[in-house]
Amino acid sequence: MKRRPATFRTRAPAALLVVVGVALAACTVNAAPAPTSMVPLIDPADLPITTLAPTTTAAPVTGPVDPLLAALPDTPCAYADAPAGGEITFLSGDRLYGTTADTSLTRCLLQITSSQRGAAKWSPVANRAVLAQATVFDVNGTRQSGYDPFNVRVQWEYPVGDSLIAPNSSSYSLIRRSATDPGNRSDPTFLGLTVAALSHPSGQLLIGAGLTRDRVEGVFAADLQGDNLRPLALAGGDLAFLELVADPTGRSVLVLSSRGDAVRLHRIDIASLAIGEIVAQPTPMQLVTPSPAGDLVAWRAGLCNSMTGTWLGGGASGPTLLGEGTPLQTRSVAPVGWLDAGRLVLAARAFGCDGPAEVWVWNLAEGSATMLVRGVEHPAVRVVQPQGALPAIDPAAQPGAF
Repeated sequence: MKRRPATFRTRAPAALLVVVGVALAACTVNAAPAPTSMVPLIDPADLPITTLAPTTTAAPVTGPVDPLLAALPDTPCAYADAPAGGEITFLSGDRLYGTTADTSLTRCLLQITSSQRGAAKWSPVANRAVLAQATVFDVNGTRQSGYDPFNVRVQWEYPVGDSLIAPNSSSYSLIRRSATDPGNRSDPTFLGLTVAALSHPSGQLLIGAGLTRDRVEGVFAADLQGDNLRPLALAGGDLAFLELVADPTGRSVLVLSSRGDAVRLHRIDIASLAIGEIVAQPTPMQLVTPSPAGDLVAWRAGLCNSMTGTWLGGGASGPTLLGEGTPLQTRSVAPVGWLDAGRLVLAARAFGCDGPAEVWVWNLAEGSATMLVRGVEHPAVRVVQPQGALPAIDPAAQPGAF
């Protein structure tokens, strides 16, 4: 059964974007892996929830909010290719569903087991997913990925997702496994200690954050065999890497890190090796989610024992809190992924970061929010990702430092 969607519009505020270029430095530092929990860096009683940007005050929206998809179909489950324009997938009960953004096509893709319950990460061409890190799902069914279910660093390799990579959770070496045969394993490690790693959207490069064998900390690139190491950015002091994400175009790498009492999000331009700071704040940030064009980036900010908000930054107008003037302003909100350059999928809860959620689509051009479905778990965006290009690094470029 479908209902008319509840759509709300608002004008978003803006703040000045601060971009900071920093000088070259090389240091030997403490390289303990960054924690993935949302423990506050300093006592939250001493801090506001966020210091990113001032916001306007909007009266809360009252009255019922009806989801576009009021009931899920009770039909047999079977793998199906992603529809044109992509879809949002989520768990409900023991089923993995997919629905288009207008909910005109909704189907069950898989009957899941308890070991498969968790986040779904779809491959670059949207033809297979890794479920809860440990299970690969595609047209041929399900099989073990070969990775520990607690290894949240598992990522698809570009351009087509025929393999997965992740740092080993004990040795911090980099492990590659075939997506069709988990026994087909290789070790393209190029760092002495790998905290996070990714496949460049071109499929021609591996990028990792951590320590070299010579104890130099930073972000480095290597070829697909782990050879020809090149520094992209260096780090000093007590910096800890939290997340490493490439923008889909391949032009830049986004680095989320913490040092002392601040969390910072930086962008490394691959061609020039210039480093720009997108935002810095004292409360935790997670889920760095770049837009398809690579110019904008969304992230979750706030404490998971309280309320979180989704911010959008990277543009000329500076960081903006999404959802003001809509029911999202009273919810704990996190980014899920981009359907296209103008639509960002969000998960909203009454409190915290976990558990059943509402799935919303935020329209950037209109400043509108539409709820698709409520009471579901682990929403994800399933879209075909265009293959990014590998920029040529300026031979004269020198890596900067965070």
